[in-house]
Amino acid sequence: MKTMFRMLALVALTMLFAMPAMATRKGGETHYKLGLESLSTGDTAGAVSHMKEALSALEGSVDADDQLMKDVRYGLGYAQSQAGDISGATSTLEGAAGSDDRAAYLLATIQLKQPGEDSKKAGLSGMANLAKSGGDFSSKAAAAATRMAYNYALILHNVGKTDQAIDVLTSTLTDVGEGKGSDQQESDTAVFAKAYFTLKSGKPGMAIDQLQALHGSNSGYTTSGGTSLSEVLGTALYGQALEHLGGQRDNKALDNFRFAAASGGAAADIHHGKAVAYARQGRADKVAEEVKALFDLDPAYYEKVKK
Repeated sequence: MKTMFRMLALVALTMLFAMPAMATRKGGETHYKLGLESLSTGDTAGAVSHMKEALSALEGSVDADDQLMKDVRYGLGYAQSQAGDISGATSTLEGAAGSDDRAAYLLATIQLKQPGEDSKKAGLSGMANLAKSGGDFSSKAAAAATRMAYNYALILHNVGKTDQAIDVLTSTLTDVGEGKGSDQQESDTAVFAKAYFTLKSGKPGMAIDQLQALHGSNSGYTTSGGTSLSEVLGTALYGQALEHLGGQRDNKALDNFRFAAASGGAAADIHHGKAVAYARQGRADKVAEEVKALFDLDPAYYEKVKK
């Protein structure tokens, strides 16, 4: 009998100690649901208030890895972002990102939307880490990182920071991997932009390698503005051919002129360049072929260079 009383007393004592924890969890659940209701009606201030109450009720009585705790932290960060409290949302989500991919994705998204370079870099890094994690947000994060890296790089290029634009694309494409956009066009656009910016920065050799790699997988690529990959590749090859020609490297110049022609480069310019290279080598028959081709293609151009 005494043993039974002792057992009943132990059960009662256990329940007594468990009641506060149960009560705080119940309070957390209640405020969390009220916070969601507030969000659904557009009451962001009310949502923030309820989410904070839920978090306060749960802290100290619920593990950080508890799903309800994760939901509340994410809900608070989202509510704060919707209310315009970016600093508060960032702080909340930074504390939750390590154990919740949803929070990490939202944090990176918020950072990418901020104007500062440091914030954008942090956002891209966050997306890249999620992409590499292999978790539920991996594919979504990879697509977002590719898209946002391109958008950010375009801004940098337009304000004269082309080298930084190249660094952003290089870092993201290395971390995430090429071909990870939401579709093939988006992926190829990021790769093309990197090559184009490299060309604009005065590094035609590196740009040509990148453009030729893209040409091998998608020779028909065209930007949304109507610029074709073949056109840019042809221009790059022609530019490098002129560099070789200026450096008396006639054989290399001829190789590049041929590649440029195959890629759709400016035909009249290419015939002119080849004629100059052949003339230096004393190959009169080849010079005659190129001059005839130039005349047949564009008589006005021929008359201009003949002088």
